[in-house]
Amino acid sequence: MKTGIVVLGPAGCGKSTLVANLKKWIERSVGLSVGIVNLDPGVRYLPYRPDLDVRDIVRVVDIMDSEKLGPNGAFIRAMDIIATKCGDMVENIMNLEKDYILIDTPGQMELFIFTRAGPTVINRLHEHMKLLGLLLMDASLTTSVSDIVTARLLLVIVQLRLGIPGVLVINKADLLSKESYDLILGGLERLERTVEETDEGLLGQISETLIDLIRATETVCRPIIISAKRSEGLEIVYDIIHEVFCTCGDMT
Repeated sequence: MKTGIVVLGPAGCGKSTLVANLKKWIERSVGLSVGIVNLDPGVRYLPYRPDLDVRDIVRVVDIMDSEKLGPNGAFIRAMDIIATKCGDMVENIMNLEKDYILIDTPGQMELFIFTRAGPTVINRLHEHMKLLGLLLMDASLTTSVSDIVTARLLLVIVQLRLGIPGVLVINKADLLSKESYDLILGGLERLERTVEETDEGLLGQISETLIDLIRATETVCRPIIISAKRSEGLEIVYDIIHEVFCTCGDMT
């Protein structure tokens, strides 16, 4: 059964860079073939050559011109069109003769996650292949306890919406302070201790409640810190991919 890696995250976090360099790393270091699927109908430039490109079906810029819509309206319309073409897209993806399939998703993550197109495509793919979501977050957005709690909560939401296991990946490692680095990798217990020590009032109480929710619902608990641009930490990403699909993998 094929293995698919769905790369998700907000605009500018480095998704396409990770997809491009992870493909190179796997092919060079492991010797396995990797295919790439672009699911962003609005992107202008990609740092890789996709094996399947959703822009062959629909482009946001074309919808803006033809239907006189703004960027967000055109993107939502594009996602509706993608949902109607889901069957053909899944069949084409499954026909790719590759060991791994990397799936690059739109920068407008909320429109992919919360419209029907994203979950529809992912759910159909999940019927035919093993899938793992990599939720990529910019290091500059994970510098405080509330930032990290928010990122981990977003991972829970992604897993619930798409129905696949997920891993939190913090990109642009060079932007992290040692304190933030330790906080990210210290686990939920470290976050709880920090919340208690900082005494942030209502914000602290909310953080504590959310940490309990994350603990109860999260299926994969070990975040990863990488630099996609420098290809640093990609061996850890590959190891995590292997562990998630191995029944003996300890992800805690």
